[in-house]
Amino acid sequence: MEYKLPQELRGYEFSKKKIEDAKKDGKLLLLFLAYNENCNLECPFCFTEHGIKSRTDLKKQITEPELLTPDELEGLITQGKKLGVESVCFYGEGEPLLNKNLFFRLVDRCNELGITPILFTNGTLVDKKIAKKLFENNISVVGKLYSLKPEINECLTGNKRIYKYVNYSSVKVPSHIKFLLEAGFTNTDRFALDTVITSKNYYEIPSIWKWERNNGIIPYADFLYLPCRVTKELDVSKEKREKLCRKIWRLDKELGYHYPLQIGPKLGNRHCDGRATLVIEAHGIAKLCPASYIFIGNVRSDSLKSILKKQEKIKIDIGWSCDNTCVYCDAYRQTERMYKT
Repeated sequence: MEYKLPQELRGYEFSKKKIEDAKKDGKLLLLFLAYNENCNLECPFCFTEHGIKSRTDLKKQITEPELLTPDELEGLITQGKKLGVESVCFYGEGEPLLNKNLFFRLVDRCNELGITPILFTNGTLVDKKIAKKLFENNISVVGKLYSLKPEINECLTGNKRIYKYVNYSSVKVPSHIKFLLEAGFTNTDRFALDTVITSKNYYEIPSIWKWERNNGIIPYADFLYLPCRVTKELDVSKEKREKLCRKIWRLDKELGYHYPLQIGPKLGNRHCDGRATLVIEAHGIAKLCPASYIFIGNVRSDSLKSILKKQEKIKIDIGWSCDNTCVYCDAYRQTERMYKT
């Protein structure tokens, strides 16, 4: 059997050389940008509620009451382009498609500048029309699928009963998955499904992974690695994590993919988000990375360029390694200690 590397999501993964060159030249590759804090689901493992409480209780770092304006957001994308940004990832704090007009306005700006837009969405607002528009606008999409069993998927999204389930390729899935595949996203480098691994769906992960591979979808799966609403009863042990990492690695090999085995919070061939990136929250606060609560500036008072320089200094000061082990690494625990003092 001939082996190949798995397909990677367009705009979200970069080669080691590109990352090293960008850091050496003081450039950014990927900008994480949030613009709202509202969500129509209540996933029990969501870290955003914890984050908001942390920001309120610990030194009250949010001084700006207002969310970033559309003009401010467009300005950040323009600044990012000058720093070398190749992709902008629109992610939660909230569900980006709750403000569709703003989202597509920002996508238009990205496309004007030759930047790849990436959308992380729970999919509840994706119908056939939106799926078609996402495909036509060059957007890489990361949807959600926590289980192939609707009752488990509902449990892990807060039992809101918002998803509509349809039959697709012998299983029942949330309708946005079918709409996106039928819009043209199948067997492309522009569609992934994100699965958070918990005690509720742990034994189902290999089946989900194989189903996604067989249907031309890039599988994303992450263990709980951020403080969240309910961690203890949903988390799995380190031993189970390592066992699943190895199992998925072997499964991919059976499917014709091969890559170095890595034990971390992300399954498969994915790397840590701590690349040449910068994370901007909806109020303009810049964070060290999605897995950290260290704030490094405010885009309303600091340029992206100055924040980037400060970020690199902090990483050196605390020995930040971004070695894909997050909660198990000393640097992660050190960031928590530093922020809580």
